[in-house]
Amino acid sequence: MKNFIFLFAFSALLLLPEMGFAQLSTQRCYSNVRGKACVGDCSPFTMDDAFQYTVSCTGPIIPVYQGFCINVVNNNLCGSHKAVVAVYVNGTYVTGGSLGSVGPAYSFQASCGDVITVKMSAVDLNNGLYCVQFGNTSIHLTSQY
Repeated sequence: MKNFIFLFAFSALLLLPEMGFAQLSTQRCYSNVRGKACVGDCSPFTMDDAFQYTVSCTGPIIPVYQGFCINVVNNNLCGSHKAVVAVYVNGTYVTGGSLGSVGPAYSFQASCGDVITVKMSAVDLNNGLYCVQFGNTSIHLTSQY
């Protein structure tokens, strides 16, 4: 009986990626840029930025779920502020938070036809720091396919 339960649990774990519940790998998060945002000295200066991307339904193979990542490309914002991001799929919040070092920050999944909205802001920390240059933080939305 114990062997049966173990085999059942093991087979269920193997099926998780097909069901869309597994944690996404960030190994392939650097290709296929789908959108960009920047806060701070971005030409023009901005404290808020946002964009939308509709998941493509074309191609030889269309996976049920496509993996996406928010990658921090540049982060040299003044210490008086922190960059934060919020990601919505079809208007429902899916992930987000504060942005740190350069590299993959947040991963999530979306389906064919879904609308991904990414909103980014520079938040004042009210910590008494003042900078000569404000700096900026840039992100890319990339797909794993």
